[in-house]
Amino acid sequence: MSNIISFGKPLTVTISHGEGVYTAECDALHLVTEAETFEALTARVWELAPDMIEANDLSIDPKFLRFNFEFFQSADEQRLVL
Repeated sequence: MSNIISFGKPLTVTISHGEGVYTAECDALHLVTEAETFEALTARVWELAPDMIEANDLSIDPKFLRFNFEFFQSADEQRLVL
């Protein structure tokens, strides 16, 4: 019998940007955090995820975490290019 590692569905992390700060929200982990850059923000999500799993007593194995980072841009931030 072989050892098969099964990865679950990626957890959605919604990212927004405003007033010089990036914000990430992940409902599944009950996580909200901020950082000055997109790269720092995604690193922070990875860093905090195991602690949030433990703190919220979630049935998620941190070794198999996957994220789907979705960038949210409000209509007032969109630019029209002609």
